[in-house]
Amino acid sequence: MSDDNLAVFRLIVEQVPDAVIFANRQVIIQVWNNAAREVFGYAPDEVVGGSLDVIIPAHLDRAGTVIGALTTAREFIDNS
Repeated sequence: MSDDNLAVFRLIVEQVPDAVIFANRQVIIQVWNNAAREVFGYAPDEVVGGSLDVIIPAHLDRAGTVIGALTTAREFIDNS
């Protein structure tokens, strides 16, 4: 992604009123906007680079269904 495209992307993510969170395939948070801060109580600098487990603790996702669904959705997007 070019620097210009990245700047536009970041502007859009920060302007939307909804929480926007992107994690990579290793379930590491890459993007966390200020609306996500309002919902979950963590500032972006507290969670970016950390595990998505901060909002989906393992004890609440014992079957791995949430992380599995996220992985499946990503694979679907990749193969479309």
